[in-house]
Amino acid sequence: MNSKDFLQQNLNLLGKRHPDTARKIGAAGNLPPGMLFFTEEGFPNLRVSLPDGSIRALFKGNRPEMSIGRDAASGMYGADRATVMLGFGVGLLASEAVKHMDPGHAFLIVELDPAILKAAFTYSDFTGLLSHPEIHWVLSQAELEDGFRFLYEHMPTKVNCVFRPMYLEALPEAYEPLRLKILDVLDTVTGSAAFVDTQGVLSTRNSLKNLVHRVTQHGVAKLFNRFRNVPAILAAGGPSLEKNLHLLRGVEERAVIICSDSAVRPALALGIRPHFITAIDPTPANLKKFEGVPIPSEIALVCAPSVQYKIPARYPGPILFHHRGPQDLMWNERLIGEEGLLQSVSSVALLSLHLALAMGCDPVILVGQDLAFTGEKAHASGQDTWTINDARQLGMTFTRDMWGDEVRTVKQFQGVARLFEREAAHNERRFINATEGGLLLEGYRPMLLKHALEAFCSTPRPEVRDAWWNHPTAGWDRGQALAGLTGQVKERAERLTRLIRLCRDVVSASGKKKKGGKARNTALKVLTDALPSLASTLLLCSSASTPLFRWIHRDNPVELAARLSRDMRMASEFCRIVGEVGPEIREGLDAVHTTLELLLSVEREAATRSASELVDRARELAELELFNPALFLLSRAVEEGREEARSPWARVLLELGRFDMVLNGSGLGSASGLDEEADNPVRLARERGAAWDAVVADVREKYHAGPDRDARAVLLEDIRFYSRTKDLNLAGRLLDQYARKFGQDSDAWCLRGENLSEAGKWAEAVPALHRSIALDKSNGRAWAALGKAAVQLGRKEDAESAFLTAREAGYAGSDLIEALSDLYVQWNRLDEALEVLEDGASRFPRSGFIREKLDSCRRLASRP
Repeated sequence: MNSKDFLQQNLNLLGKRHPDTARKIGAAGNLPPGMLFFTEEGFPNLRVSLPDGSIRALFKGNRPEMSIGRDAASGMYGADRATVMLGFGVGLLASEAVKHMDPGHAFLIVELDPAILKAAFTYSDFTGLLSHPEIHWVLSQAELEDGFRFLYEHMPTKVNCVFRPMYLEALPEAYEPLRLKILDVLDTVTGSAAFVDTQGVLSTRNSLKNLVHRVTQHGVAKLFNRFRNVPAILAAGGPSLEKNLHLLRGVEERAVIICSDSAVRPALALGIRPHFITAIDPTPANLKKFEGVPIPSEIALVCAPSVQYKIPARYPGPILFHHRGPQDLMWNERLIGEEGLLQSVSSVALLSLHLALAMGCDPVILVGQDLAFTGEKAHASGQDTWTINDARQLGMTFTRDMWGDEVRTVKQFQGVARLFEREAAHNERRFINATEGGLLLEGYRPMLLKHALEAFCSTPRPEVRDAWWNHPTAGWDRGQALAGLTGQVKERAERLTRLIRLCRDVVSASGKKKKGGKARNTALKVLTDALPSLASTLLLCSSASTPLFRWIHRDNPVELAARLSRDMRMASEFCRIVGEVGPEIREGLDAVHTTLELLLSVEREAATRSASELVDRARELAELELFNPALFLLSRAVEEGREEARSPWARVLLELGRFDMVLNGSGLGSASGLDEEADNPVRLARERGAAWDAVVADVREKYHAGPDRDARAVLLEDIRFYSRTKDLNLAGRLLDQYARKFGQDSDAWCLRGENLSEAGKWAEAVPALHRSIALDKSNGRAWAALGKAAVQLGRKEDAESAFLTAREAGYAGSDLIEALSDLYVQWNRLDEALEVLEDGASRFPRSGFIREKLDSCRRLASRP
């Protein structure tokens, strides 16, 4: 046995960075005798007791270096990544991983049993591991939040997750929830990092261009807690939206309706007027969701400052901005008002959810939140921004939807689903999933939308009758705010110029061959001395670069300057990144400064200008895509009867999507008096009106429920929905209602049997299914359900007979194919299993589950 004792040495080294952790490990008890043992090679190993009574070793004879070496070769331990290890064990994996880690690689170790750490520290030298500068230890559930903050600070673009299977098997009640919680957080952390990494400079430029709208518009804070206990309906753009969106007509006075940008077109086409539209995407492609849509001016847009700048520029109604983080807060609230902070997210549907929660809404009802594909569609008709072909590059996988049917989804959607579930777990509200398709969400009660509206949205609510949130802020001096903001932008530009110059001096001095060290140190000292005064400028740069974000949000400017002085490698990288992103941000600051100066001059001179001068000023504003201020000036000129203002007035309205106002004159006179140029606005308005009419006709055809369906079929479908989604009480009540209306027919008994099966009452389900078959021997669905119940009861011969009879009766669901093939595989009747699966693959060529079973069965059949 190895008699070395490294405990004190390891604890002393750990105590330098993590004294509390060192004390907890030192005070821990000893492991039970025999739990720790030594292999023939001399390294320690750990025995773990499993719930079934068996005992297994952590390592089966092989040291972990081989797998770690493979990971290291693939670049998994760079500074832009992080590693989370659930279960320290004897420390071999952690020690080997650290050998390959970049000094900036974040390493989070979760070990809930300090006694294991104490034993490992006693028999191994962990000098290399404990010397790693970016390591964090979690010894209890209570410390987990600190560990997550540690990851947030580092903003890794990718996280390596090491989940020990042995730990998950030994203590599933402790470690499985922990694993899921870690995955939840990682989705947020890596999603935010990837967003900054891929859209950083674009988001920053958008934020700058949107400053002018922020100072002239509203903040979302005026909505906070103003809709307490008012139901909120969140409409996203998933494929199931076509099933039930039409049911929201007439609900506008009974609930707050919040539409994601992808659901705006079909909602307005169906005559539904949401109260709020949410948008988040900084890319130009997002503008397409608003093109050609005549958005009424009373509907408010809620968006982050980083949203694609052309969306606020062309939005005809009020805009409510919200902060996403410190880079948005740097502009003085005295100048742009108290906008309000909503959590940073990478999904517009999550923005809608956080908005509803901040408003105090209860319950929260989801519509169109599929997070899965229907056929080839990820979005409802008319809103397909990407397809199944794009999904294949995003880690496509197969799962079951809330009907029990197979659907395809992607990791990105699954990550969003976990974030939805986390919000439900952390908020004491009622959460309803009335999507009627897509993924089941834990914590959300599945309901048909018609039932959710009956249960929660039956009473008019005074909070939503009058759009009070669109009223101007009283006493707001816009001219003074514009002047202050213009000065701030100029000051930021000057400071950014200085920062870029200082960073270039450092890089230039580092590249000199002779006397480079002295020059470099001098340049670096000037930079670090100036850094505290450049703090606000650093925030602008950080939103454009993940490494800068990581450094700046971890340290205050003084500490960051000290780190740069100590670490030349980090200082050089810092200066290189500023040199790359700084000039583009400086260009954006200059452009917004010019725009703000023009708007400020208009604000100061509008009252004294002549109508002709107002028209000229309006044209200047329109060229800078400041369409709402331009419309304000042109409307005044038109009211004074100036004919030269009418055509530019109409063109600005077209830019704002209000072709309907051009055609009816908007109360400012007849549209027929407009000029007759080749691109005259009346002709364009008519063309866009005709295009919108075509959209309306298409949406109403595809999104409506169609002709009235048979009441019996509708009720059968409702019962099956609640049975599948495990709302067995409601399914039972609807089943009783069905029996009263249509009698105890074969379908009624079949549904009763399926309902009992969903409840796990297999023995009780069998008589009900037999009653169904006695009434209709051709009811293939009942035969299939009977076979599944027989499998659970261990009556496999009866199950086979029932499955075969179901096939003969014409029932051809993929669930029958999977169940029958599984039965044949259990019996090792592989030829028959292959026959069933091959037939299923031809019937359901897109089924991933059948294809996987077929491939697995072929491998089994090919073995000697």
